[in-house]
Amino acid sequence: MKLATQLSQLNTIHQWWQPRERVLVAVSTGMDSMVLLDLLQQLPDGPQIVVAHVNHQLREQSQVEEEFLTHYCQQRQLPLVVATWSKNEHPVAGVEEAARQFRYHFFEDQMKQQNITKVLTAHHQGDQVETVLMHLTRGGQLAELTGMADRRPLGEGQLLRPLLTFSKAELRNYAVEQHLTWYEDETNQQLEFTRNRYRNELIPQLEEENPQAAEHIANYANQLAASLTALSSLLRPLLNQAILKQSNQRIELDLVKLRETMPAQTTIWVTELLISWLHLTNVNQRLVQELTNVVEKKSGKYVQLNLPSGWLAIRNYDRLVLEREKQINGQENQQTKELVVELNQWYLGTNHSHYGIFSRPNIVGATKLGNLSLQASDFPLIVRPVQSGDVIAVKGGASKGNKNLN
Repeated sequence: MKLATQLSQLNTIHQWWQPRERVLVAVSTGMDSMVLLDLLQQLPDGPQIVVAHVNHQLREQSQVEEEFLTHYCQQRQLPLVVATWSKNEHPVAGVEEAARQFRYHFFEDQMKQQNITKVLTAHHQGDQVETVLMHLTRGGQLAELTGMADRRPLGEGQLLRPLLTFSKAELRNYAVEQHLTWYEDETNQQLEFTRNRYRNELIPQLEEENPQAAEHIANYANQLAASLTALSSLLRPLLNQAILKQSNQRIELDLVKLRETMPAQTTIWVTELLISWLHLTNVNQRLVQELTNVVEKKSGKYVQLNLPSGWLAIRNYDRLVLEREKQINGQENQQTKELVVELNQWYLGTNHSHYGIFSRPNIVGATKLGNLSLQASDFPLIVRPVQSGDVIAVKGGASKGNKNLN
């Protein structure tokens, strides 16, 4: 029962679940998930288990596996929910990713129906090593080399991976010792799947060079994760010093202050902005470099960069603004929102245009449409959508004194 003791100790540290808390446990009937299911039942402080199984109908034995798990859960009085992926829904290409999406949509639906906030999967150290090597080969951000986290958001709850520190050999030894029954998925041997090539060809070759290769790779990923967490903690107060204004939808930063306090390598803190502040998940080197170019641009001319998830980056002289486009663009906002316009500041209009009211006569990058004679009592200025009955005074005689805006 050594593994059960270790898992209990890990849960004490990480607080994945509370004693008797209801959780959803993803079980495929493979060796890894059957070990997780058995371990959770051995814990004195374990959670209440609801088993979730997906019959992908990709193999002849899929029905046999579902029947086995149904009987298993009945014997142990464990609640079981099953989803069947219709063969009609199987795509011609990209089956692996489509199957994954079906599974996780099912898990999210069950979380809502069962009033459960946590899903446990049996990802282990071997899966972690495969993920790290795949990211290393593909290229991307340094943070991707940390592999999978032990928890991540899923729907309105969390997906938990409590077995990430356990090796495949440890799980197999436990399964044999406890006389567990499991089913091998023959598709795990098919080399047309990228992960299978890493699992069955590349990693065994590395382990021929050093039997501890997989363990070392996993340890490097853990060290990197700890280092990046420390770096984020160091950068955060420096970024906070440069904040001029901040809300959930808008962050305005002083670039002069950032240049004084930040590392000379701009890409370091630009990456921090994108990942830790905007919480973007699809950050790549190209995006980091594009935003870095905006920040380092010598000219103070207005420049705008579209970011993922509806965010925009706006450089205007010594200000960097990060904001959600829908907040002041977007059809809904144009119809329902009013916006207070401050002097000497750019705002987004429709179709990615920009506008503002400035006290200085010459604005780089601007096309002036007209002059306004304003006094302090005229402020605050408010921009809103055109409404029925709005008029504007126009020069040129009494008969044309007012012009309808509709």
